[in-house]
Amino acid sequence: MEDEDYRIAILEAGLRIGGTQGDEAITIPAVASASTAPEEAIRNLYYNDEILQQSVIHYIEERPVGYIQEAFAATPPVGEVIDRFLNFVEGYFAYYFENPELFNYLFEKHTFLSQASLIAARENKEETGDAEIDVLMHVARQFVALEGFEVGKDISSADLAHQAIAVWGTIHGMGFLSTWGVLRHQHRVARHYNFREVIRTMFISMRHQMEVGAPSMPDPCFETLRKKVQDIHAAEVPEVTGEKLQALPDDVARNTLRLKAVTLASQEGPEVITIPRIAKELDVPEGYVRSLAGNDYLLRESAEVQSDLDLQNVLRSISATLPDDASCEDRLRALGVGYFYYAVNYPERFKGVMALANRSVMPTGGGTVHQGIAPSLADLMQTTRECIEERGIEPDDQMVYVKTLGLWAGATGLGHLCGAGTFRYLDDSAKWTLFAEVVEKFLDSFNYALTYEQKDESRRG
Repeated sequence: MEDEDYRIAILEAGLRIGGTQGDEAITIPAVASASTAPEEAIRNLYYNDEILQQSVIHYIEERPVGYIQEAFAATPPVGEVIDRFLNFVEGYFAYYFENPELFNYLFEKHTFLSQASLIAARENKEETGDAEIDVLMHVARQFVALEGFEVGKDISSADLAHQAIAVWGTIHGMGFLSTWGVLRHQHRVARHYNFREVIRTMFISMRHQMEVGAPSMPDPCFETLRKKVQDIHAAEVPEVTGEKLQALPDDVARNTLRLKAVTLASQEGPEVITIPRIAKELDVPEGYVRSLAGNDYLLRESAEVQSDLDLQNVLRSISATLPDDASCEDRLRALGVGYFYYAVNYPERFKGVMALANRSVMPTGGGTVHQGIAPSLADLMQTTRECIEERGIEPDDQMVYVKTLGLWAGATGLGHLCGAGTFRYLDDSAKWTLFAEVVEKFLDSFNYALTYEQKDESRRG
């Protein structure tokens, strides 16, 4: 085996150990046992456990970058420009499915984007100090050039960065929802088809913006919504254990059980939510938990329902601050602001809501009620439907779903990136400024798609 093959085998083994047991479990003997590399070969490359651990941590960034580069290189240089880039983007999307059990470790624990790298990307620098955004910006520049446009003339460097991050956020949101969230229950063929539709529209919208030379700017309504949402808070739940928990009124204690279930779901997935596990975590007898929760299924269902209602309350509270005659776009902005605020300020709860979701995501039969869908998603879906109908279009359920999916995946992805993922170390002002820019890209894509639907509707009429 060549040195490079040894290196990859060693680091992959270390990655799996770190992702399932923690960084401290990454030792030379453990990696030798888990890989094809003998212990002596590992010591020749890494000398001691500390160096090996740091090498694995650095590999976490190297790994997706290599994957993205391979996907880009493997994309045939034939056909429509947009189709070529869709193939690349789907290759990056596939990265999320290779090791879903390592999602937390790969996307939350060690990777981060610095303020300096974000500024460098906005200035269109070839090297930003972050290898992943370097590759994404390179791909974005390639798209602009192959479409016959020029950075700095047809699109500003800052706008290009925001377009790239909008695509990144959508890929991340779809990856997050598909490996950790409710889309994991959807058939992969449908999931990939819908993903391509969303990303295709984003690329077409970007091309249109360059053609007309009219980049979108953050709407004044956004800053108003941002200020108002700071006064909205998720439900307060006491964090108590043992005898103090048992002394609480039953309804308050049930909320504590649910919050613990949400926290566990955000860290390990919903399957770990059992009465014995909750009892152990809260240091109370299993019989006490059973008296409040009933059984494992009811415990998970209660946690799912109540956590989503908590998110829905934030979404509805910020939406209620809008005037009665608020535009369709402002209603969507309000929901986006609510999603983002919840993800950034309550990252564990947000991820827990997504992990626990176990309902339908597809509307059935139209109308004004989206039955069987989680309340928070149903609100977004209903607003999307109303916005489509305002354009004089009679949408079918697939149209409502795909148009909702673009906004939902984008807000979820950027929210998770800023709350618990790669962008978590940006300061709050930088996060909100970034979201203000990027949410307009999601709305551009949404509006551009509806413009085409309107033309089709008029031709059919």
